[in-house]
Amino acid sequence: MSERLILRLGADHRSAWWFVLDSQGNRVGTPARGDLETAAAQAERRKLVLLAPGEAISLHRVTLPTRNTQKALQALPYALEDKLADDIDELHFAIAERRGDTILAAVVRRDLMDGWLNTLRAAGLQPVAVIPEFLGLPEPAEDAWTLLETAEYCLVRESGPRGFSVRRNLLPLLLNRSQPARARLFVADDATGQAGAELRQRGVETEDAGDELHAWTLGLADGMPLNLLQGPYQPRRSQKRNFRRWRWPAAAAAIWLVLGLGAWTAQYIQLHLAHQQLREQMVATVRDAFPGATVTADPRGQLESHLQGLRDQSGETGFLDVLGAVGGAMSQQTGLSLQAVSYRSGRLDLSVNADSVQSLDALKTALSQSGRWRVEIQAANHRDDHVEGRLEVLTEGA
Repeated sequence: MSERLILRLGADHRSAWWFVLDSQGNRVGTPARGDLETAAAQAERRKLVLLAPGEAISLHRVTLPTRNTQKALQALPYALEDKLADDIDELHFAIAERRGDTILAAVVRRDLMDGWLNTLRAAGLQPVAVIPEFLGLPEPAEDAWTLLETAEYCLVRESGPRGFSVRRNLLPLLLNRSQPARARLFVADDATGQAGAELRQRGVETEDAGDELHAWTLGLADGMPLNLLQGPYQPRRSQKRNFRRWRWPAAAAAIWLVLGLGAWTAQYIQLHLAHQQLREQMVATVRDAFPGATVTADPRGQLESHLQGLRDQSGETGFLDVLGAVGGAMSQQTGLSLQAVSYRSGRLDLSVNADSVQSLDALKTALSQSGRWRVEIQAANHRDDHVEGRLEVLTEGA
């Protein structure tokens, strides 16, 4: 985490008060007051955090049955409409805390948000966070307060991302309705210190903890419980950072997709070529088995039709049986390819190419094992690197 410039605008918005926290949350140098141009020089290479006036921001709890942050931000105005005096179109909503379906929402007028941000932009300042100043105080225990007294306001931080701002003269009325068991008190230079006296008069255990600079140094060292820059006010820089965070996984996914599509395309082409090759072999088989036949677009269906015709003509299934046996036997052998086949009156003649005479013998043995057919090798002629063989298979009764 880089250094942070913590800035609080003056009442006239032309001046400011600021100090610097290092990456460990320790204060650097001394606080300063001056115009925004001077603050802009100090903000260079530092993250700017704006402390927004606490009296301009209110916190409200609401139940919304959604875990989607964007949908919750869209629904908040309508869920809180009955609790707010202003028109919801004039208000900005931010999520401070989520516990199940319960949301703690921060509400501020849009014209105030726009005024703060436009004032900073005019001076060349771009905040990474805008937080209610009461949430910049150290977080207390569950039944305690952290209180910062200024000349006009008392800023109160409760446990969790909860707090409020109350005018100094209204603090007694607030304490008549609700008061903590303990309080940790910080006092600004222009304050009277009367808030501590009023708490002690009511029996509240108090601890004097220092000035406002010490309060915000301690509170902001542990991070920020709420950033009002949400929804339409989300900094573009954060969006770019989110893009940079995901660009390498996105690039890897794109590369994987391209490679996957390439592999699928190559596999499709390979299967298409194999399909074409098989079809050509089927066409050749039809032409060898039925010389003179015209091959149609469906050679397999044509072959089945011719075989059925042979079956109908012969009234027997011998041809189909022996042809099936030949196919099974050849699939179990290597180095064999069928060249021609003919069948007549229970006799099947096969013309095959083999890589050796032993392969022909093996085919003969495989066909003879069932005992249903008599198999003879009629010829075995050597041709270059293969053997042209002719086998005769006689079915029962032939």
